[in-house]
Formats: sequence, C-alpha cells, structure tokens
Amino acid sequence: MADGRAYTLPDFHTLLGDEGACPVCIEVFEEPKSLPSCAHNVCRECLEKITARNSSRFVECPICRARSEIPQNGVNSFPTNTLLVRIIENTPGGKEQKAIKSALKKAKESLEEARNYREMVNSNISCLDEVRKDAEELKREISDHAEKLRQKVNEHESCLHAEVDKYFKDTYQSELDASNFTSIKKRLDDFIEKSSSCIENVEKVLQAGKLDEIIELVEVYVSQLGEIQGAPKMDNPRETATSNPVAFNMKFHKGEEEVVFGFLKNEIEKEIIYLTCREGLTNSPSLQRDQAPPSTPQACNSPLAISRQQTPPFTSCQLVQREQPSINYLVRRVTVCQRTGDIAILVGDGEVYIYHDTPHGYKNPERHVVSFRISDIAFSIDNELIVVDNKRLVFYNRDHSFSQELLADDEEFYFVSVDASGWLIVTAVSEDEDCVECYILVYCKNFKSKRFRFGFRFGQGILSSDCGRVEYYNNKFYVPDYGSDRIFIFHLNGDFAGPWGMTNVKALAISPTNDSILVCREESMIYVYGVNSKDLKGTIATNLWQANSIAMTKDGKNAVVCYKNRKFFDVLAFVP
Repeated sequence: MADGRAYTLPDFHTLLGDEGACPVCIEVFEEPKSLPSCAHNVCRECLEKITARNSSRFVECPICRARSEIPQNGVNSFPTNTLLVRIIENTPGGKEQKAIKSALKKAKESLEEARNYREMVNSNISCLDEVRKDAEELKREISDHAEKLRQKVNEHESCLHAEVDKYFKDTYQSELDASNFTSIKKRLDDFIEKSSSCIENVEKVLQAGKLDEIIELVEVYVSQLGEIQGAPKMDNPRETATSNPVAFNMKFHKGEEEVVFGFLKNEIEKEIIYLTCREGLTNSPSLQRDQAPPSTPQACNSPLAISRQQTPPFTSCQLVQREQPSINYLVRRVTVCQRTGDIAILVGDGEVYIYHDTPHGYKNPERHVVSFRISDIAFSIDNELIVVDNKRLVFYNRDHSFSQELLADDEEFYFVSVDASGWLIVTAVSEDEDCVECYILVYCKNFKSKRFRFGFRFGQGILSSDCGRVEYYNNKFYVPDYGSDRIFIFHLNGDFAGPWGMTNVKALAISPTNDSILVCREESMIYVYGVNSKDLKGTIATNLWQANSIAMTKDGKNAVVCYKNRKFFDVLAFVP
C-alpha cells in the first residue's frame, strides 16, 4: 500500500465496508455485476433469482430501487466489476477464505446428498419390510388355500369310497352273502377231508388183495362211498359264475382326473377368495390384494396355481395413480423402463424425473438430468437413461454418471425408442436450403463393447417433415406421421408396408400382452385397436384432456399417459 502498512483481513473489511458483500445474500462477492442505472453491485446468482421471479424487462436495485433494463442475453451481460473482484482476491486471506467456502459448499452438498440417500434407503427398507409382510401373508393364504383343497380332496375321497361300497353291496353282496360262503366252505372242507380218508383206506384194501376183509366189509365200503357220491352241489352254476366277484366292473379311469379337479376347483372357489398376487410381489401396483375376484375363474393346470389375471380386451379404464412433480412445469414426455418398471418423465424444457416402481405404486421421484434441449427420453435394455439432446443421444447410468453418447451426422434427433433386443430407433430430421426431410435411423448394439453402430435408415421420401416416437412390434415399425395425421407401417428391412387409415394421430404405444395398439388422437380419447386385426377394441376417455405421450408399463397391462398443457401424468389400468 502507499503508506507501506500491512493490512489484516479485518482492516480490509473495514476499508471496504458494505461494498465487499452482496446486499442481497450478504456474502463476499464472487462475481459482482454493476447495475447501469446506479452502479451498485449485486452478485450474479442473486440477480438471476430476482429476474426469475418476475417477467419484467427491468430489474430493481435492492439498495436504491433504481430500475435497470435487463440485456437481451440475460443478467450475465451486465458488466462485471473487475476492480472489486481484484480487490477481494488480493485481500490477505481472501483466497484462503474463498477456498474454504468452496470446500464448505461442496461438503454441505455432499451431506445433503447423503441425507437424501439415507431417506431413499430408509424408504427402500420400509418397502422391503412391507414386501416381506406381503410375502408372509401370501404364504399364509397359500397354506389356507392348500388346506381347503386337502379337505375337499378328502371329502371327495370319502364320497368315492362310499359310492364303491354301495355299488358292491347293491350288485354283489345281496346275491352272495359272505356268511353263507363261509358256512358252505366249512362243510365242504369237512366233507372233503373225511371222503379223502375213506377213499384212501378202500384203495389200500383193494391193493393189498385181502379177499376175506373185502367180502366181510363190502357193505360198509359201498355205503361210505355212496355217501361221498351225495356231496353238496351248486344249485345253478351258470348264475353263480355270472355273479362272480372277480368280474367287478367298476374302475377308476385316470382320464377322469381332470373332471374331478374341475369339480373340486369349482367347489373351492365358492368358499375361498380368488387369489391374485403381484408378479413376484413387485411388478403390478394396479393389482391390489382387495381387488374383486373375476366373474369367470381362469382355467389353470392345478387348483393351487396362482397367477395374475389375463387382461381382457380394453373397453374401459380406471385410474391407478396420478402424480404431479413438485416443480411447477408441464409434463411433456413419459417412458417406462422394461427392465425395472420405473417411469421417467420429461418436464418443462429439460428436467427428467424418475419414479421408482414399488409394490405400493410409483414412488420416490428422483431428479436425474437437467438440460435445456431435451426433446425425448427412453431407457436402454441395460437400464440406462437415454436423453435426446438435439444432435446427440446421451446415456446416463442410474447413479447419474455419464455412460456414453451417440452423435448425429447432419441431422437432428427428435425422438427415440428401444425395442426388446436393444435396438435404438431414432426419429431424425435433416434440413438444408431446399427441403426438410424426416426419416428413421436404426442403431444396433454391440453387446461386447456396449457401443452402438448405425444399422440402416428408412422412410426417406415417404414420411412428412414431422413425425413422432416409433414403436416396433412383430417385425414391423409403426411411425406416427403428424404431417399426414396417419400411422405409416414399415417392414423389418425398412420397406414401406402402407398407411393405417386414421386421422389426427399424436402418439402411440403397443401392448404385446394384449396384442393392442393405443393411439392418442386430437380428441380427448385414446383409441385401442388390435395390432393384427386393426379392429377397434374400445376407447379410453381422458376427461377432455388430449394425451400427447403414452407408454406401456412393464407388464403391458397399464398405460402411462401425460396430457397437453397438464402438470401431471396418469397410470391407467384397463378393466373389462
């Protein structure tokens, strides 16, 4: 300094007074901006917050209330007071204080992230506990169901035994009493034993040739042999043979098991609540434990089989869940991760939130990506979030870290979808002085390197200059063409298959579970068609709101929908 004194940090603060700190946040300036009307200084961050709260072209000085016009490029174009910046930077201990404040700010951010992460972990623990309780409850219900089934099987076994006993008694025992057979057998046994002994004695006498004995006992021997000739005989041998118990003709045929189980199943369903369970206790928040049983039970291979109900053709719908992000922006796009079932939404000009699929619905929204050029979002088959950012596709891991990017050539990317094999299907537009052309690009994934390579393109000269997100199903591409208000269909090799004659198409999604295509049109309806038959299955009313983005949930049974000029999205379950 001019007087050669060494000033301390408090001395400099005394000299600068209030000029060294922002009048709004009372923090030492880092990037002071001078207001042209009064030359007062305000930090850039505070100016941005002030201008964000109002739509005026002027900003008011927080010290003297003088109004300064905001430059066309924003508050960043206000002049920076470089002299004040240098004075603050050269203040003894200023750099050290700035370093400490920067480290402190990062530490606070890390602490806040850790707290948020802890909340998420606690929420996951709670969800896991709930799932564990649900699992135990389901096991108990299965055991109760099995016990009911065992009781019915035992009852049916007793009925069959009684039926066999009755048949035997009515058919055989009335004609052939077991006690009579026992008495006859005993008399026959005695007669045969005595007769055998008599015959044996007579044969010995004859063989010995004792004539004296033969002459003397001839009358006795003849009498005994005569008695043997009077043995008891069957009254009617033919009838007895017909009634022989060996000819029992009541048999159990294995082919009748299905009939028996069918009978048991119908009986059980009269008494036991029809059981349904979330797929693996996870993937369908729309199927609740208290859902009413279907009017017609599903056929199953076993009465103990527990499965999710097959969804009938869509004819109406019910609201499963409605979510509105905490920020006050419009929801523009929705997409669903087919690996985890999570829902991602694009709001405003470029903020992406991910809602986690839990047994209790879609919860714990997580702010994931912020960019001001995002036009569409999707999930890769590796659970990466894909963001369409003008001339590139950016891939983010679920921990927010950057994964990879795919750059465009001369075109701009507008929409992206991912098929089950991992293909990227990109709606792109190429513009030059002569024309604007829209076409579809297909990128294939190298599963070894995890990178994408260009496969082929199609649609040139056929599509208009304005098309939407493409769906791929059963070796065909379905392209919503906004310019012609129709759906154009292309074969797997990119050859044009023809248009689907409907109008005012705005978005579409395909449900493989029901072989259905859901088409959003300008009307306040979603139309549901058979993909192959193209027959109209039904319509879904959307309360006078025009749906502008739609995606199917992981199980293909619910639709995630957002609407034009609305700040929420719906999850719709389809019911008969």
